[in-house]
Amino acid sequence: RQWLSNPQKRVLERLIDTLHSTEDYEIWSKCAKRVDNMLDFEAWRQKEESPEYDWETIRQTVQKSRTLRETNDIPGMMHLLASCPHRGALLSDGLLKYMTGTKELIDEYFTEVEQLSEIIVNTPSVKAQEKYVLFKRVAQYHGRTALMLSGGAALGMYHIGVMKALWQADLLPRVITGASAGSIIGAFICSRPSEEVEAMFKKSDIGESLREMNLNLDAFEPFSPEKAVR
Repeated sequence: RQWLSNPQKRVLERLIDTLHSTEDYEIWSKCAKRVDNMLDFEAWRQKEESPEYDWETIRQTVQKSRTLRETNDIPGMMHLLASCPHRGALLSDGLLKYMTGTKELIDEYFTEVEQLSEIIVNTPSVKAQEKYVLFKRVAQYHGRTALMLSGGAALGMYHIGVMKALWQADLLPRVITGASAGSIIGAFICSRPSEEVEAMFKKSDIGESLREMNLNLDAFEPFSPEKAVR
C-alpha cells in the first residue's frame, strides 16, 4: 500500500465518509474508484504474481485461449472450455480486497471464457447437442451468481434498497435467497413477474407499490420502505 501524505489522508477520509453516506450508486462508484487508486489498486491489479491464486495456470490458460482463437481451432476451444474447473482458486478473499475490481489477469481469463463461448455458439459445424452438453458442463463449473439476503428482523427492510440498487445497475441476479426477513423479501421479489418488479423499482413511493401488491409490512415497522431504499 502506498504512503499517503496528511492532505491525502484527509481526502481519503472524506471519500470514505461519502461511501458510507451517499444514496447514489454512481457517486459511490466514483468515490470507490478514487479510494482504490489512492490505495495503489492499479499497481496491485496489473501485477499477475500473487499467492492468493494459481496465476501461472491462469496465464497459461489465457495464452492458450488466444492462440486457439487466432487459429480458429474449434475442437481445441471446446476442450479448453471443458477444463474450466481448473481455474486456479479465483474465489480467494485476497483477490477481493479492493472495491472496484480484481486482478487484470483474472478479468482477461473470464473475457477469454466469454469469447470462446460466443465463438462456439455461433459455429454451425458444432451440433446443437454438443453445445448443450458443453455449456451445461461449463455452467456447473462456474455456477451462477446468487444474492443471499441475511436476516436482521426489522432491518431486513433494507434488502429492498439493496435490490433496487442492483436492479438500477443491471446487476440483480436471477437467483435470490435469504434467511429470516431476507427470505421474505427474496421470496416476494422472486414470485413477481419481471414487469411488476421493474414497475415497483421505478416508482418514487416504493412502499405504496409494495402495499398495492398485498405485501404486509407491519413486521418491519418503524423501518419504512421509503427509508430502506435510500
